[in-house]
Amino acid sequence: MPMKKLDVEAIGQAKKNPLFDGLPDKLKKVSAYDRIEKELFDLVQTDHKHKTVKSYVSCAWCNEKRKMRTNKILSYGFKSIEQYHEWRKVMGIIKSKANFQV
Repeated sequence: MPMKKLDVEAIGQAKKNPLFDGLPDKLKKVSAYDRIEKELFDLVQTDHKHKTVKSYVSCAWCNEKRKMRTNKILSYGFKSIEQYHEWRKVMGIIKSKANFQV
């Protein structure tokens, strides 16, 4: 059975994801998406690179940056990292006004 295509208008008629319960209104604006993504991107920038994932994961400075990013995400009003990732996915679809398949 082929997948059903949805567009941005159909999102409003879809069931609400319970993960978004309690999401602050300030996070429902597309302008917030751009600002938050830029701040989080800037937060994890470092002055060095890693050749392997293992060296990245064991790097104390990069671990500290990831913790700072997690704390910043929660400070925006997200209840969990999972809620942030789902919000990011939906906002990306809304911003690009792309059709997507369910």
